[in-house]
Amino acid sequence: AWTLRADVIGGEAGATSIRIGDAGLRVTVGVEIPPGPVQVVVRPDWVEPGEGVAGQVTGAWFRGPHTDYRIETPGGTVEMRRAGSPQWAAGDSIDVRILRGWPVKSS
Repeated sequence: AWTLRADVIGGEAGATSIRIGDAGLRVTVGVEIPPGPVQVVVRPDWVEPGEGVAGQVTGAWFRGPHTDYRIETPGGTVEMRRAGSPQWAAGDSIDVRILRGWPVKSS
């Protein structure tokens, strides 16, 4: 798992809105998190290509049944795991959507 820098911008009924760079993310959590900076824990299988956070691929590793990508975003580095052979290479621009995240208060 990787952590991204983010800001809590609001929340209601167990869901928290978080901003990573220019992208907003709504995360369901079991605790109330006040507005302000947070770190968001993101697993590789919680990331997919699509509209969301802009990034650049810094590495791609073919692992047989899947490929792992390391992506630099405005909030920090994240990894994405996709089935099959590599679709992007180091240096490629990519937008990723973060499906899930677990915010933890920044210290």
